[in-house]
Amino acid sequence: MDAGIAYLALAAQPCSFTFEGVTELSGLILPGEVASHPLDPGVYCFASAATLTGPLSLRGAGPWIFRMGSTLTTGFPASVLVNGKPNCDGKDVFWQVGSSATLGAETQLVGNIVAVASIGLDPYATLDGSALALNAAVTLSGNNKVSVCGSGGSIPLPLPPGCRVEVVCDHHHDKDCDHCDKECDGHHDKDCDKCNKECDGHHGKDCDKDKDKDKDKDKKSQH
Repeated sequence: MDAGIAYLALAAQPCSFTFEGVTELSGLILPGEVASHPLDPGVYCFASAATLTGPLSLRGAGPWIFRMGSTLTTGFPASVLVNGKPNCDGKDVFWQVGSSATLGAETQLVGNIVAVASIGLDPYATLDGSALALNAAVTLSGNNKVSVCGSGGSIPLPLPPGCRVEVVCDHHHDKDCDHCDKECDGHHDKDCDKCNKECDGHHGKDCDKDKDKDKDKDKKSQH
C-alpha cells in the first residue's frame, strides 16, 4: 500500500467526533462532556486546522485516527502519550492532514503522519512513527530523531515491523555523524559516500580509511 492509498483509506473512516474551526488537541473536551480525559480509540475529525501545544493522552488498544481538513501544528511543550508511554507506541496512531504538518521545536509527536503537502520537523522535534508527504517534501531541520514503528492498527501502512531509531546528522555536531561513519566501516566507497551525504558533507575517519584502502588496491592493480 502506497502513501496515497493510505491517505484515502484514512479519509474513508467515519468520524466518531467532529470539531469545527481551529482546535487545540491538548485538553480536548469531547462533545457532550464537561471535562477532558485520555482519548479512547476512534476517529477524531477537525473541519480545518488542529494544534497541539501541550500533552495529549491516548488510552486503549487503538487505532486512533486524527483527520485535519487543513494543517497540523505542534508547539512546545507538545507531547503524546499512548497508555502512559511516550516512545515507540505510534503504530496505532494516524494523522491524516489535508495540507501541511509542522512539528515545532522541542515537541514530541506519536503516530504516522500522511499529509497532502509538506511535513516539517523543527530543531529537536521528535516523531515516534512515520512521515509521509504526498506532494511535497519531508524536511528535517537538524537534531531530529524519528523512531519508525510497526504499522499495527486496522489500517496497514507500508512500515517495517518493530522499531528502529534513525539519527539525522546535522552539520553543527560532528559526533552526530559518528553513527553514519561506523556503519561505513568495511564497506565500499559508494556506501561511505551515502553515509557522508547523510552527515551533511562530513567525512568520518572510518569512511576515509575505506577509501584509502580502495585507492591502494587500484594502484596495485595498475602495476
